[in-house]
Amino acid sequence: MLIWSLVVLYAVGSCQHDDCSFEEVGSGYRKYVKRMCDKDGKKYYQCPFSDEYYHPELHPYGSDFDLICANDSKFYQVCGHGEWYLTPSIGDVHCGSFICHLKDMKENISNELLLYYNCNNVSNCLNTHLDEKGCTYTGFKCALQYGSIILNQSKVCNHECDCPYCDDESYCNNVTYGLWCNKEYLQPFQLCDGHYDCVSDKLPTDKACSDEDVGYCTKDDGEQRKFYARQTCSTPLKSKATLTCADYRDQLNCTDPDRRALSCPVDGYPTTVSLFKVCKNFSVTVCDDAYDNACVVLSGSCLVHKAQFCDGIPDCEDGSDEGKCHLVSFTSFKCKRRYILGRNPNEMLRLPHQWILDGERDCEEGDDEIVSNWKVCRYNRSSATIYLDKEAPCKDGFICPQSGKVIMLKSICEYRHSCSSINTVCRYTRRSLPSFVTAIRSTRQGDIILSGVCLKGLNALRYQTTSCYSYVFPYSCGVIGVSPQNVILSGGELSKHQHPHVFGENYVYRKCLFPSLDCPLTASESTEKSCKNDPNYVFTITTDNILTIVYKQNNVYRNDLFQCKNKYCIKYKDVCNLVNDCGDNSDEETCENHFQCRDKTRFLSHDMFCDGRFDCKDLSDECSAVCGPRSLLDGFEAWAWAFGILAILLNTVALVQVSRDLKKAKSYSYAMTKCLILCIIIGDFLMGIYLLCIAMKDISYGEKYCEEQFQWLVSQSCLILGVINCIASQLSLFSMTALSVHRINSSHSLSASRGSIRLLTAKVKIALVVIALTISSVVIALIPASELLEDYFVNGWYYPHNELFIGNVDRTQHQNLARAFHGRFRGRYLYWKVAIKLVDMMFTHDYEPQVRRKIHFYGNSGVCVFKYLVNSKDEQRNFSLSIVFVNLTCFFVISICYCRILTMYNKSVEKFTSQNKNARRSSRNKARSLQIRISAMILTDFFCWVPFSFLCVLHFAEVHDATAWYVILSTIVLPINSVINPLLYDNNLTNSTIKTFRNSVRTVMQRFRDPPDVTVGKTNTAFASPNMNTTL
Repeated sequence: MLIWSLVVLYAVGSCQHDDCSFEEVGSGYRKYVKRMCDKDGKKYYQCPFSDEYYHPELHPYGSDFDLICANDSKFYQVCGHGEWYLTPSIGDVHCGSFICHLKDMKENISNELLLYYNCNNVSNCLNTHLDEKGCTYTGFKCALQYGSIILNQSKVCNHECDCPYCDDESYCNNVTYGLWCNKEYLQPFQLCDGHYDCVSDKLPTDKACSDEDVGYCTKDDGEQRKFYARQTCSTPLKSKATLTCADYRDQLNCTDPDRRALSCPVDGYPTTVSLFKVCKNFSVTVCDDAYDNACVVLSGSCLVHKAQFCDGIPDCEDGSDEGKCHLVSFTSFKCKRRYILGRNPNEMLRLPHQWILDGERDCEEGDDEIVSNWKVCRYNRSSATIYLDKEAPCKDGFICPQSGKVIMLKSICEYRHSCSSINTVCRYTRRSLPSFVTAIRSTRQGDIILSGVCLKGLNALRYQTTSCYSYVFPYSCGVIGVSPQNVILSGGELSKHQHPHVFGENYVYRKCLFPSLDCPLTASESTEKSCKNDPNYVFTITTDNILTIVYKQNNVYRNDLFQCKNKYCIKYKDVCNLVNDCGDNSDEETCENHFQCRDKTRFLSHDMFCDGRFDCKDLSDECSAVCGPRSLLDGFEAWAWAFGILAILLNTVALVQVSRDLKKAKSYSYAMTKCLILCIIIGDFLMGIYLLCIAMKDISYGEKYCEEQFQWLVSQSCLILGVINCIASQLSLFSMTALSVHRINSSHSLSASRGSIRLLTAKVKIALVVIALTISSVVIALIPASELLEDYFVNGWYYPHNELFIGNVDRTQHQNLARAFHGRFRGRYLYWKVAIKLVDMMFTHDYEPQVRRKIHFYGNSGVCVFKYLVNSKDEQRNFSLSIVFVNLTCFFVISICYCRILTMYNKSVEKFTSQNKNARRSSRNKARSLQIRISAMILTDFFCWVPFSFLCVLHFAEVHDATAWYVILSTIVLPINSVINPLLYDNNLTNSTIKTFRNSVRTVMQRFRDPPDVTVGKTNTAFASPNMNTTL
C-alpha cells in the first residue's frame, strides 16, 4: 500500500507569499486545484511540487504557456486552462491534452493545431512523444487542411465524432451525411445555409440542396429553415453552434435503423427519434409525451434513458444500469419497450412495478397504461397504491406514511431510504448501525482528527484501554491543496478481532496509519468521469503524480474521499461501516471488521457473528462450521435411534404381556395395578414413536437443518410431535405416581386388595383413574396449542417471504414496529391480533396472511418439546414453571411412596422370617430383589427429574442459558424412563430379559473357555453333546 511522503514546502520565487493561494481552475465538473500568485496583474501558477511558475495565455482554442513544467510528465499544467479538444488515443495524460514544444516553432501550443500533428508517423514534439503514442497508421484518414489523423476502423461510424470535422461519420450504413468537396468535408450544418463553403470545387450550395426537402425546423436565432436528407440524423459535434436544427427536428425518422433510439408521437404522428436527441438536451422536447427526456442518472458517470434500465444490456461503463436490478420488483407481464437502439425490436421485457400506470407509456402498444390490464393494490385506509399483474397477489408493497407511496419489499433494509418510516422500522427489525463511525474534526486546533475514544470525560474512559497518540495521516500528505492532517488515536495497531466496534472513519485511520496493516484506501487514478455526485469535488494530484479528488469545505480542501469502483465517491466515514454505500460493495469488500452474509446482502460486525441472534436473511451468521446446529439432533442421532427402537420394542412386549395379565385379573388391586402399568407402557411407547420420528426428520434435513429450521419450527409436524412428547412424558409420570399411591394404599388396606374386579364400582374406579390420567396429560399438552390461548402461548411469527423480518419476530418487536410506523400505542400491551393488524397496515391490503406462520409453544427448539426452559421475560413462564413444579412433586410422591413400601415390606419380612426360619433365605432374597427394583425406580426418576428441574431453575434465574440442552433433554434425559420402565414395572419382562441376558453371557463365556476344535474330521464334543451340562 502506498504511503505518501510529507508535502513539499512551496517556494514562490519572485511572487510574494501574501499574494499566493490555492484556487480552482476550470469549470463544471472539470475543476483542478492550483497554487496561484498575482504579479503585476497577471496570474502565475506553480508547477506541481516545484519552485517554478508559469503564466498561461488563454485563447479560444486553448492556452500558450511561457514555461513548460519540467517534472510534470503527465501535463497536469494543462488541466483547467481552456483545453478544447481531447487528444485521441492518449492515456498517459491527466486531462486529455498535453503541451507540445514543436521542433520548428518557438512557441508552446496546446490547442487544436495539436490534432494535425497527432498520428502522422512523425514525432513533432521536442518534450514528449505522446503525439504518436497509441496510433495506428492504417485506417480512416481524417480530412484536414494540413497534417493528418488516422483512425482505427472501429472508430468509424461509431456514432461519435473522432475526426475534428466528424467526417468519420459521413457515410454509414449506406446513408450519406454532409458533403465532400474534393478533399474537404462539409459538415451537415454547413449545407443549405446560404453560404458557399465548398470553395475548392466552386460547387454551388444547391447541389446538396437539390434533393427533396425533408421538413422545416428552427435555427439558433429562432428563424425557420429547411433541412434535407443529408442532414437528417447526422452525428453532431459537441458545440451547440454545429447543430443543423436547434429544435432537433432533423433528428426524427432516421433512414439508418442503427440510429433510431425510440418511438414516440410527434405532432400526433408515430415517429422515431435518433440517439443524438435522447437524453441529450433537456431544454428541448420533440416527443409529444416528452419520452425523449425520460432519463435517469444511475451513477456519477452514467445517464441513460429509463427504458435502458434493467434490459439485459449494460449501457453504463460501470454497469450501474444493470447492477441493481435485484433490488427492483418487476411485473410478470412482458411487452416491447419503446427504446429500440441496439435491441431486438421483437424482444419482450418485464417492467418495474413503478412504471405501471404512471402516466408515461413504456410499452410500444401502451399496455402499461391500460387500467384494465392491472390489479390495483391499496390498503382501505390509505391512498397508497401500486399496480401488479392481474393474477398477482398484492403482498409485497410497503406503505410509506409520509409520502403515501408504496415501496416494494425486496431488499428493503439493505440501503437508506428517503422514507423515514422505513429506516425507523429497519432499526427494529435489524440491529442498528455500529457506534463510533465518525471521528471528530477539531477546528480550533487546526486540521486535527480526534477519535471519540480520546475525548476527555468519563463517558470515553470505558472505551479507552491505552494512551492516545498523535499521528500524521499519510494520505493527507503530498496532495496539492491539502494540509497534512494530524490524527489522535489510542495507540497500537488494529487487529482483525481486537476492536469489533471500530468502523468508518475510525477504522480507516487506524488501518492506514501502520504499514503492516491492510489499508482499505487505494491510490487509484481518477478520471473526468469520477465522483460527479457532488459539485464540491475537485481534482488535484499527489507527489506520485496520481490524479486524485478532494472536496472543499469551509474554504479548506480535504481528501477524505473514497473512490468506488463505479466512480462514485463517498467520505471515509462511510467506508467499512457495514453499509454498501458505493452500491457495488467496493467500500466494504477490502475491510476486515465485518462478516458478510452468504447471500451477499448484508455486512455484519464480528461480534454479531455466532451471537445467537439471526441478522442474515439466509441465517448464515448463525449457521456455519463455527456455530449453529450441524443437524436437527446435533450429534445425538445415535441416542435417539437407540432409545426410540428400544422403547418401542420393550414396551410392545410389555404391552402384550400386561394385556394378558389384565384379562386374568380377579382382584381390584391387581387390575388397578395392571391398568396403571398399561398407561405407563402406552406413554413410553409414544415416547419411542416421538424419538423415531425426530430421528427420521433429522435424516431428511441433514446438514441443511440450520438454514431451514424456521420452516420446521412453524410446521404442523413439529406441533404434533411436541404434543405427543408432552402426552407421553406426562402420562407416564402421572401413571407412575398413581401406581405408587395405589400400591401403598393396597399395602394398608388388605380388603381393597382382595376386592373382586367383577364389581361394577371397582371397574368404574379403574376407568375413572385411567380417564383422569389420560385427560390431564392431554389437556396439559393441548393447552399451549389452543387457538384461543395464542396470545399467551405463541412465541412469535415467522415471515418467510418478507424481507423486512428475519427469524422469530416476537411480541416486543411487533410492538416496536407499531410504535415506529404509527406513532402510537406507547407503553401499551398489544394482543397478537392487534399487533398483527397494525403490522399488516404497513403493507398493501392484499398482504397474504399465509406468508406469516406462528412459532408455537413447541417450536421453541428443533426437537419440538414442551417449553420447560423459560426466563423471567417469557410470557409462558407461569405455566411452564407450574408444570415443572407438578412433575417434581410427582417425583417426590413416587420416592416417598416406594420408600414407605420398602420399609413396610422389610418389616413384614422380618416378622415372617422370625416365625418361619426355613423360609428366611428365600424371603431375604425377595426383599433384596424388591429393594433393588425400588431403588432403580427412584434413581431413574431422580436422574430424570431432579437435574432437569434444577436446570430449569438456573435458566429461569438467568444463571445459565440452558437452551442448548433441549436436544439432550429430549433424546436422553426424558426418554430414559421409557426404556427402563418396562423392565421395572413388569416382572415377567424383567425375568425374561434377565434370563436372556444370562444365557447370552453364559454362551459367550463358554465359547471363550472352550474354543472349537478345528481339526479336520473331528467334532468339538463340548458343543456336539446336547446333554452336556455347562457351568458358568
